[in-house]
Amino acid sequence: MRRLLIPLLALAAAYTLPARADDQPMTVQRTTVKGTAAGGSFEQVTGTIEAVNADTREVSIKGPKGNVETVKAGPEVKNFDRLKAGDRVVVRFFRGVALTYMPPDKAPAPTVVSGAVETAPKGGTPGGEAVATIRATVTVKAVDMKSRIVTLVGPQGGMHRVKAGPEVQIDKLKVGDQIYAVYQEGLAISVEPAKAKKK
Repeated sequence: MRRLLIPLLALAAAYTLPARADDQPMTVQRTTVKGTAAGGSFEQVTGTIEAVNADTREVSIKGPKGNVETVKAGPEVKNFDRLKAGDRVVVRFFRGVALTYMPPDKAPAPTVVSGAVETAPKGGTPGGEAVATIRATVTVKAVDMKSRIVTLVGPQGGMHRVKAGPEVQIDKLKVGDQIYAVYQEGLAISVEPAKAKKK
């Protein structure tokens, strides 16, 4: 459930996203599926292209807080020649998780990582979308009934925390229990041409 960085052209523009504190647990709510809780979040930010260097394929982007960062467009960016100063870069990011309790006698499911990247066709408006999914069995490391925060350990030893919503039953959850987790991240980047200046 670790944050994935998916190589997309303007993916580098993701720097404009407000810092997401990875130590802030995602809240999961009860679902209609027995034994499963799920949750997610969505963010959107906008930056502005300050400069484009055609020779080095570098793009300088100004973030919402005034910070400027220069990123290099990879070969997968088919419409680099359409980028220009003044264009707006819109970054939309979402992440979600579904957790399903596993009976003690059930064997752990293997870890499966999958993803898909789609960029704009040649001649189209620059941009693209990417989605990555991780399916794995995680283990309960700790349960804090007061804060309702559950600490999980992934197959590689990474720690992840989630906060159980008021309707999620965690009173019987104990250290060592196994949970099947499906974590997904998605990123969409689009470029909006600068508005023509009035004469």
